[in-house]
Amino acid sequence: MALGFPAQSGELYEILGRDSFLDALGDTPLQIRVLDQQPKTLDETLCVVIRMEAYSSQTVSSNNNDGRK
Repeated sequence: MALGFPAQSGELYEILGRDSFLDALGDTPLQIRVLDQQPKTLDETLCVVIRMEAYSSQTVSSNNNDGRK
């Protein structure tokens, strides 16, 4: 963002960054779940994505570990 739009800031800048980041994920269901959280900035979006990825990895891990050691 800083290289593409130097000296820019504000709400439009944040929305453009957020949407570009979500498009780059390439995961439409994740994009929808993140947008449901209504992040306003790129930083908020990143935090939501990290949290959701952590939850999904814990779910996959617990499903693969069905009580056997």
